[in-house]
Amino acid sequence: MSLPRLGNHGKKITLGLFFCIIILVIGVSSVMSNEKSLKNSYWLVFSVDNALADIRVNGVSVFKNSEAEEASESQPIAHLLTNGKNIVTFNFLAAIAKNNTLYINDYAKKDFFMAARIDVSGENGSESIDIGYIDFNNDKYESVEKSLKHVSFNPVGSNVQVKQIGQIEKSQFITYFGQKFDSFKVDYEVNITNDNFRELRWRNASSININDPDIKKKVINKYKDLRQFISNNDGSSYVKEFYDGWDNTAYVYGLGSGDDFVKEVDARNPNKIGEGLQFNKFDYSEDEYTFEVTYDSKLVRLLPAPIAWEEYRISVQPVFYFDKDMNIHAASIVTD
Repeated sequence: MSLPRLGNHGKKITLGLFFCIIILVIGVSSVMSNEKSLKNSYWLVFSVDNALADIRVNGVSVFKNSEAEEASESQPIAHLLTNGKNIVTFNFLAAIAKNNTLYINDYAKKDFFMAARIDVSGENGSESIDIGYIDFNNDKYESVEKSLKHVSFNPVGSNVQVKQIGQIEKSQFITYFGQKFDSFKVDYEVNITNDNFRELRWRNASSININDPDIKKKVINKYKDLRQFISNNDGSSYVKEFYDGWDNTAYVYGLGSGDDFVKEVDARNPNKIGEGLQFNKFDYSEDEYTFEVTYDSKLVRLLPAPIAWEEYRISVQPVFYFDKDMNIHAASIVTD
C-alpha cells in the first residue's frame, strides 16, 4: 500500500537539536552546581531500518523518523531519567520512503527492525544494557532477545535493569507533520538505582482527556502565548516558561545553572531563533493539527509544531503537562 506524499515542509531543524549542540560546545567551562553531580552518563543508542519509529523516554520523544529514513544514532538521556522506574516506549510501523512517498507493504517488512540499548559510563566503568529488539517474523512483529552490539543479550547492568512490560499492542503513530498511521508499541521498564537524578517534573502530572474542550483550549493558548513572547522579543517571559527544563539540562550535563544555559543560547532574545525567516502563521483547526498525547495521558503537544519558521525549516517543539491544579507547564523541548 502506498500512502500520500510526505508534504512540502522542507528540511526540519529543531531548536532542541540546537541546544544539544550548544551543550557539547560549552561543556566543562561552566560553573558546577552545588548539588551532587550525577555518578554516570546515560546515552540511548538505537538503530532502525524500514520503519516509522518513535522512541520515547518517560513520555518524551527522543527520536522520531517521520520520513522512514534509516538511522543509527545515540542521544544523551540523563535529563529524562529518574531513580526507580522509567518507561522507554517503542512506537513503530514497517514503512519505506521512495520519491517523497511512504510505502507500507510486505517489502517494507522484509528488512524492518528497530533496537535500542543504554550505554552507561561512570563510577563502574562502561556498560551496555540492552532495552529491546523488534523484528518482523512469521507475519507478525516480535520482541526478541537480541543485542544491538551483536553480543549476548544483556538487560542488566550495575545500576540499571530492563524488562519488557506486556506484549506488543496496537497504537498510533503521528508524524511531526501531523499525519496519523495505525502502528504498534511496546513498553520497557528501566529501573535505575543510586544516582543523583532530580525528580521529573511531569512524573506526578495530572492525566488529561484531550477531548475536553477546556484542555484543548489551554494547550492552544499556551502555544499562542509562546508565539507572542517570540514576536515581541519578550525574553523574560520566554525564559520563565522553559527555565526549569533548561536548569535541569544544565544540571545533568554539569553546565552550571539554568542561568548559565540561558546566557549561552541567548534565550533572552527569542526572536533570533528564526532570524531572517518568516514566522509561520498559527490558526488552529482540526484539519491541520493533531494532538499527540503520551505517558499515560500526562504529556501533550500539537503537530505539526505551531512555533515554526518558513515551512518548518526551524521549529520549537515544547511538550506540556498539567499540574494537580490543572495549570499547564512546559516539560521539555523535544529534539525529534
